[in-house]
Amino acid sequence: MNVDFSEIFTYSNITFAIAILGALLSVYNFTKDIVQNRFKIHIAFREYYRSGGIPRTKRFVFFMNIENCSRTALSISRMQLKRESKVYDFSGVSQRVYSKKEHSPDTFTSVSFPQYIPDMGVIGSHFVVETDADIPNDLSDWELIIMTNRGKKRYKISKLISSK
Repeated sequence: MNVDFSEIFTYSNITFAIAILGALLSVYNFTKDIVQNRFKIHIAFREYYRSGGIPRTKRFVFFMNIENCSRTALSISRMQLKRESKVYDFSGVSQRVYSKKEHSPDTFTSVSFPQYIPDMGVIGSHFVVETDADIPNDLSDWELIIMTNRGKKRYKISKLISSK
């Protein structure tokens, strides 16, 4: 059996093989780029409480981490808390947050907005929101909305608490 390779390795066959290989590499790189740079953030919810410094305030403090799980940096421009049809904006200005213990001298500073998170980075701190509602025991109908330069994400607070 004598195989003549000159019939297989012709100029047009080699050009066709290179074109197919180039197309496959392009599809692979495109898919890899989409997967690595997709907009994905993870919320590690720690706790929430009423700010203990100001009596009778309806200011809630959320202690949580926001993790950027993509290879592209993002900027959080705004955060909101939604309950039924009411929407409450988180404070965009850094504020002093008092400890949740009634007579504790501990104070913290809340996060201000906008907030930059580098690729595969995380911010974690206290986030302050003022509402007209008393602090609820059940947060099942509350929703956290995070607005970034890459889109908007919504999270049910009850799911964040259960994944704690």
